[in-house]
Amino acid sequence: MGWHHILCLLCFHFFLHYTLRFALPFCPPDQHDALLHFKNSFTNSWDNVVDCCSWDGLTCDGATGNVIGLDLTCSRLHGILQSNSSLFLLRHLRSLNLSGNNFAGSHISPNMSAFAKLTHLNLSYSHFLGTIPSEISRLSKLDTSLRQCGISTNSNFCGLLGIALVGFFSRNMPSCFDNITNLILLDLSGNKLQGPLPQSLVKCMNLSILVLILVISNNNFIGRWPMEFFSNTLSAIIDLSSNNNNMTGKIPSSICNFTKLEIIDLSNNGLTGSLPRCLTNFSTVLSVLNLQMNYLEGTILQSFSSRSSLTTLDFSQNHFEGTLPRSLVKCSHMEVLDLSDNQIEDTFPRWLGTLPGLRVLILRSNNLKGLLNIPRGEHLFLKLHILDISNNNFSSPLSANLIMSLRAILVKILTFLTIIDLSHNSFQGQIPEVIGHLHSLVGLNLSHNHLTGSIPLTLGNLTNLGWLDLSSNKLSGDKQLSTFSSDSFSGNLGLCGTPLPKACLGGAQSPPPSSSSTFDREGHESWFK
Repeated sequence: MGWHHILCLLCFHFFLHYTLRFALPFCPPDQHDALLHFKNSFTNSWDNVVDCCSWDGLTCDGATGNVIGLDLTCSRLHGILQSNSSLFLLRHLRSLNLSGNNFAGSHISPNMSAFAKLTHLNLSYSHFLGTIPSEISRLSKLDTSLRQCGISTNSNFCGLLGIALVGFFSRNMPSCFDNITNLILLDLSGNKLQGPLPQSLVKCMNLSILVLILVISNNNFIGRWPMEFFSNTLSAIIDLSSNNNNMTGKIPSSICNFTKLEIIDLSNNGLTGSLPRCLTNFSTVLSVLNLQMNYLEGTILQSFSSRSSLTTLDFSQNHFEGTLPRSLVKCSHMEVLDLSDNQIEDTFPRWLGTLPGLRVLILRSNNLKGLLNIPRGEHLFLKLHILDISNNNFSSPLSANLIMSLRAILVKILTFLTIIDLSHNSFQGQIPEVIGHLHSLVGLNLSHNHLTGSIPLTLGNLTNLGWLDLSSNKLSGDKQLSTFSSDSFSGNLGLCGTPLPKACLGGAQSPPPSSSSTFDREGHESWFK
């Protein structure tokens, strides 16, 4: 193809593009003028010469040219939004977003009802005051967000499909919730709501809708869950978040009626009792189960299913006991497992290393004990980023036996592992030099063990290391890492020199051989052969 053919094609493409561009309808003159007058009342940034459909933040209907979307998020608008503003002449609007501006002193105008086709309204973080005008209830298709507005409570949002009232109420939920029957999304998080969870909340859900979200976290709800709440009528809910309240009592087994749940977050409450027997296998779509910081007790259920979609399981800071459920290995999608701060008694669960996507394993502050034995040749924990088994009763020597058994964790994933915390155990022996080859390591805590010998010089190769704690061991020598403070090395009576205040005597002996050279002399296989 000659260059003249290419030029002809480019000219045809240029002609076609601009023919189609100008074939689209222009923004109607009345809407053009209304928009310009509205924006100019706050700031001058739109060009009066060009078609308003090309202005930033505007969306026009492709067939009629009518303005159907206006997004002025964080546009630094400030001043009073008057009820006679030309904004309300845009009667074809379907979406209006004025969030992140400063309309301090403005009230939500009753003229909002002029937007009969409006489906999305976002006035969050915009400093509106007063009450919600009754006219807004006429917008039956509206899904609105009034987050962080200083608006008083009334019943004028009862006809809405979705509403986010974050940071909105001061004490009590309004009585109008008794009459709301068609909500599909309700976000009441971050308020100061008090008292028991109202039974009328059950009435807020449109039973014919398949996608329901209920967020009532970060309030001060107290008492038990109303029994009606977990009835079959609410089985369509996909997100149940009631974290950071003061809910008490047991988790009712009827929660398992919610078979479409994808997220359960009941963390940081006062829930007691044992887990419902159905909780770990009632849903094939549940991906997040967070019961952290409650008073739950008993054993962790042994009934995890191979059909599970769990990616995050957090039962930390409860009173669970017994052994780790072997059925956890069936959760092939698991990425985060946190069972810390319980009373679990078991050995190191190397069988969890077969989970292909496990990135975070936190088992600290339990009663785990014994050796960390992983047979040589097993490739486990291949994507682990964080390993925290601190505050347990492991007693392996941190030398040849232990390090070779941790070979799959520490060597096969050199590009993944970022944090190792083995503190507050009874590990012995020397710190292996091979840890200095974990180049992505950002945190290493070996404190409060019984480690001996010198600090390996290879730790200086860890350029990404942000925190290091080797304190309260039995280390010796004069070769510390000067990039860390003395707190990283305190409690080791045999250490001296910078950054420690203890000066080394002139006849200080050379440090003992490194752990890796000791391994080689004993005939152990090199890690990197």
